Amino acid sequence: MGINFKLDRENMQRMLGSTVAARQAVDDFACNFLREQAILVQNSATKKTPVATGHLKASWHMDSVKTSGKKMSIDVYNDAEYAFYVEHGHRRSNHKPPPIAGRHMGRDAMAEQEPYIAERLKAKSERFLRKHLGGGSA
Repeated sequence: MGINFKLDRENMQRMLGSTVAARQAVDDFACNFLREQAILVQNSATKKTPVATGHLKASWHMDSVKTSGKKMSIDVYNDAEYAFYVEHGHRRSNHKPPPIAGRHMGRDAMAEQEPYIAERLKAKSERFLRKHLGGGSA
């Protein structure tokens, strides 16, 4: 069970130019931004996770940032073998009603953070571009 973020850094690279230093600065910015957003979602999902033994709550993880062409992505996931069933719900083992409803901790954590991601990206990218295009300090 996981959540995936993607970021296209092509526009920023076009603005800063094609020097190695500019490309590296954009990549570093994008990588750090993705990690920050993933940490917020991971923390939110952890807080929303029900606790019986603590294993499920402790099983939230974040991958490293992956690059594929012009896109970067990062995954937040829970690797407990039963995480999918807690997230999405399931039928009882004896198949009698009622089914167990999903707790949707990953979905809800992403939904909680999603409205703010674009404005965070705008604010951070504006500071980044001002700094790197000589328009003042960040």
